[in-house]
Amino acid sequence: MTAWANQSMLVAAESADQAGVGALAYLQVHGWFVTLTGLSTALIAMGLGARRTGLLPSWFAYTTAALGILGLLGALHIPPGGFLCYVLLPPWLVAAAVLLARSSRAVAGQAGASTAARG
Repeated sequence: MTAWANQSMLVAAESADQAGVGALAYLQVHGWFVTLTGLSTALIAMGLGARRTGLLPSWFAYTTAALGILGLLGALHIPPGGFLCYVLLPPWLVAAAVLLARSSRAVAGQAGASTAARG
């Protein structure tokens, strides 16, 4: 979103559109709120959904929901929510990739075993 706003501001500045530059600058400065709110809501929903379905370990589901709550706190300017969400998101992504890869291998192994049993 930042790259889009920067490119649009450059185009508006080249065409001497003061109102366009002002609106895009406002969007760039305050656009993080919408992005962080959406990301936080998605994390909370993923955590609750993973807990309800049991597709992922419950510790990871609770961690995901807690990360979403931290993000919402950051969007509301309640420290240290936004900073912790920013710092913990990369390790969360690595853990999610490892857990999903491990569960997909287990599902593939079960599917292969059930096919061999039928054959």
